[in-house]
Amino acid sequence: MRRPAWSTSLTSDDFYRSLPALPAFEAAMNVDLHADLPDDWWVVVADVVDSTRAIAAGDYKQVNTVGVACIAAVVNVDRTVAIPYLFGGDGAMLAVPERLKAAAASALRGAQRLAAQSFGLDLRAGMVHTSALRSQGHWVRLAKVALSEQVSLPVFSGRGWEEAERLLKAGDGAAFERIHAADEPAEADFKGFECRWQHVPSVRGHKLSLIVAATSTDAVVNQATYRRVLAALQERVGDTEQHHPLRVDQLNLTFRSGLLANESRVRTHGQGWLARWRYILRLYGLNLAG
Repeated sequence: MRRPAWSTSLTSDDFYRSLPALPAFEAAMNVDLHADLPDDWWVVVADVVDSTRAIAAGDYKQVNTVGVACIAAVVNVDRTVAIPYLFGGDGAMLAVPERLKAAAASALRGAQRLAAQSFGLDLRAGMVHTSALRSQGHWVRLAKVALSEQVSLPVFSGRGWEEAERLLKAGDGAAFERIHAADEPAEADFKGFECRWQHVPSVRGHKLSLIVAATSTDAVVNQATYRRVLAALQERVGDTEQHHPLRVDQLNLTFRSGLLANESRVRTHGQGWLARWRYILRLYGLNLAG
């Protein structure tokens, strides 16, 4: 297979939507099948400050909520443009075309205000131009994997993504544009954000999350490392159907107001406590209806 390419007859906005989807996650281990992010796109990063402390205090759902809210806010800026994103637990990483840069910054300022006002969390955010990362020797690529006919998943590769995150946390770099909650405008649409499920028990009695980072400067060596790890996992736990943490028959809607409160806070941000409780009552009705 050759590296996927998008048609030059399309606009830059169409980059991710037109990117051919790989048939399986294993194929994404081959970085030769990843496409370069266009030079006029921006890498966007956001994360919750001191999230380790918040999670240790039992606020992991609130931290997760803010991370997902970032994604919803940016994706809703223009639904005609497919925006690739990754959820990082305490934040998110996305890519947006030049045309949506200002609107994405506004959406993130709205998410920052949501984090502070509704969850007492400090969300830092910023963006850096793809060309600036490349000029420093950091390549920025991604692939798209088809999970089903309707759903695809982006896979990011290259040190550029990692460098963008480093710049956010370090606060340095002339090319990095930090986003401040106090600036204007700050308009965020969180439509589509939902958090209505009960806790999902483990099928086999335990859950395991692995973060694997191949650290070689040689992309071929890194590719071999990821393939080796993936093969070892498949040998021990089987294919995706056997170890996937979510099963449809285990998903149940919750009626606990504490669990529904996170969605309510996000979707009614800035509307007051009465709107929040009306939203929760609406969720009760929807959950009763199944």
